[in-house]
Amino acid sequence: MYVIKKYKSETFGNTATIERGRMKPYKEAEESISYRLCCYADYNNSMLYYCSCFETFDEAYNKLMSLSCGEWKEDMVNKKVKY
Repeated sequence: MYVIKKYKSETFGNTATIERGRMKPYKEAEESISYRLCCYADYNNSMLYYCSCFETFDEAYNKLMSLSCGEWKEDMVNKKVKY
């Protein structure tokens, strides 16, 4: 998985990443590109409080905007970091 976007919510003290990678939806399936949304509580030692996989970036982004009242600001632009 590679972090493709990182977001910050200053109001609630949270950080979120959207990562891109390859995974199998089930054992016999072929690998496909997927996007993983992970949200961390910075105020609690960066505890992971939400993690889910999506088929498209837009699905992951829309779910992110439904969390923390949609107060996310992009923190890192187009910088790929191996996770």
